[in-house]
Amino acid sequence: MFDLNRSSRYQEAWVHLVAAEKTADAVFFAVTNVFPRWILPTLPPAEGAQLYTNVMRRAGLEPQRIEDLKPF
Repeated sequence: MFDLNRSSRYQEAWVHLVAAEKTADAVFFAVTNVFPRWILPTLPPAEGAQLYTNVMRRAGLEPQRIEDLKPF
């Protein structure tokens, strides 16, 4: 038969999964768009490049060359 308790656990798991995906999308956007285009120009070139590389790697992304990033 239909187990209401089990169904609610599945629903709760999906809610958490969707919330995690939305958070991940926001973090991905911040790391790939906001950080390199708005924060990096305010830093000295050597510090900015190292910080950008570290942030991208910690986010699990492959850093691009700073020169290849296009402003908005």
